[in-house]
Amino acid sequence: MKKKRDFIIIASALIFIIFSFILIYLLVNKFDDVDILSVKKEYNRVFESSEDTLDIPIYIGKRNTFLSNYKEIESTSISSNNIQLKASLSQIEVGCTLIYNRNKYYEYIYHLSFDSYDSFQEPLFMSDGLFNITYKNGNRLSFRIGNLSLFFNSNLNTRKDIFFSRLQAVTNEIEGIETIVGVNISIKNNTDSSIHIKSISIKNEHYDLDYMNYENKQIDTALNLRSRDESYNYTRLFIDKSDMNLNIEPIEIKDIFIPLIYTKAILSLDRFPVYIEYEIDENEYLFVQDDFQFMKRMDVLNHNGIEKYVYRYH
Repeated sequence: MKKKRDFIIIASALIFIIFSFILIYLLVNKFDDVDILSVKKEYNRVFESSEDTLDIPIYIGKRNTFLSNYKEIESTSISSNNIQLKASLSQIEVGCTLIYNRNKYYEYIYHLSFDSYDSFQEPLFMSDGLFNITYKNGNRLSFRIGNLSLFFNSNLNTRKDIFFSRLQAVTNEIEGIETIVGVNISIKNNTDSSIHIKSISIKNEHYDLDYMNYENKQIDTALNLRSRDESYNYTRLFIDKSDMNLNIEPIEIKDIFIPLIYTKAILSLDRFPVYIEYEIDENEYLFVQDDFQFMKRMDVLNHNGIEKYVYRYH
């Protein structure tokens, strides 16, 4: 009888200890819901090699979760409508710490590379794109990141016919958004022949350079375009894509201003490449100025394009 009672006491003690460890484990490893922010931006990128990356910032309300752990990620991709582009995650960079709506967020920059960088001869447009992450635990998260114009070609700019000695943004505040409304460009002809410029464009579905209305001068980068023309409209459904008919003689430099037109709505724009189609002796060529950072934005979490998500641990 005593042995039976001792066994019951020992068994009860073991069960109590086991349940205590389980409770402590659950309390120590308990996670609250995690707030996550993505910022919808305009991604205009040129990939000249497989080493170029698309850098996507995600803002997470907690440090050291599996959400930002490189080793926990199975795969990544970019998608929009019926388009899905597989990407390789090369690294996750820890960025700054920000306050949004009185809550602290930690910036993690996901650097994506693409295997198919030389498979496209024209920019690939992805409106209202998603950044998709599949984790090794089976979770799959998708974040809205904005519009993307991605040009993949490793055979760019093998010719040195054209040189940009100046590339400068003209900015205005429109509807509360500080954005680009035109560019000052200085183009030099590096050849011994006349160069005929047919177009200077961004090749984007949501905005483009109105190269047919270029001016043979450069303007103040802070000039409000409506201050000199009250009827000026920053948005227009149609942009003329005829021959620009700009000729640059050997060793000549042309200084011009080209307005930038938004085709649907004003967007916060700070970076894009410039595509120049030109002719020399009736032979056609394409020059691509790699995506250029025209503006540095301090208000990373602006109210215009934030998407909020909540990840709930199960």
